[in-house]
Amino acid sequence: MTSYKLRSILALVFFFLLSNGSLAERWDRHYSFLSIGLGEVGWTNSEVYHGDKLLLDGRYVFSQEQDNSNPLFERTDSKHLIEGHLQWGGEDTKREYTMLTYTAAATKWDYALKPGDFQTTRDTVSWGEVMLSDDKTLGINYYREILIGKVGRSWAYVANNGFQYGFSLQGAGGLAWSESDDANYGEVVNPVIGAWQHFFMKFNKYGMIYGDLETVAGIRFKEPKSTNSRRALARMGYRLNFGNTYTIETFLEKRTYLYDSFYTANLYTKARRVGINFSYKL
Repeated sequence: MTSYKLRSILALVFFFLLSNGSLAERWDRHYSFLSIGLGEVGWTNSEVYHGDKLLLDGRYVFSQEQDNSNPLFERTDSKHLIEGHLQWGGEDTKREYTMLTYTAAATKWDYALKPGDFQTTRDTVSWGEVMLSDDKTLGINYYREILIGKVGRSWAYVANNGFQYGFSLQGAGGLAWSESDDANYGEVVNPVIGAWQHFFMKFNKYGMIYGDLETVAGIRFKEPKSTNSRRALARMGYRLNFGNTYTIETFLEKRTYLYDSFYTANLYTKARRVGINFSYKL
């Protein structure tokens, strides 16, 4: 159950969010930021990881170019993106969940919006994404993932008063290695395909409600006796920018890991987080 301290903080934040602000998109990776937050964790592999946690996030884009020469869209090319996440549990459990991601190159095309129409708002493509992580709350000693390429498209309805709703779809393929901390399950290596779905409603100056679904699953091809892994994320939240620099976000999140084995019973673990983040755009 969410602690009294976290519930009090979230209540104060929702009153604070009624003030004026502009919008940001959580899945727009073409900017650098630092974030600090507080989360309450449950449903984990062991009850020792339950409770309040410190959350640290960040991204740095080493090189970026923008092209506004085409009146139909604005193109942004980013190279060498590094992203990190840390969940800190205090003196007892310390580093519980870490993730480090490197992307060699990413490009987006933001299209000019036409009020009163449902339209394509953005296309994205990225190449050479490497992710390294470990997650004690899910019982994962390590998880390594290489995505060769990722492509996506976003659609939205844009009203005359600035209200928007829409969704984004992304797909990717690559290779993953992972190992559970359960001695009955060994290392698993498999090719993977991934799907990312984003749903949102933007209320002009009053913020954005969003929902994210993310699944990266192993492929068996023609070998039914192989063992595969699957990681998944479901997240919903509320975001609001203050000016062009500060962002506040409240969220509810569930992460899962499946060790899908032909030779023994499947291993399924999960973890839930509810929390708040404060971000600073660099």
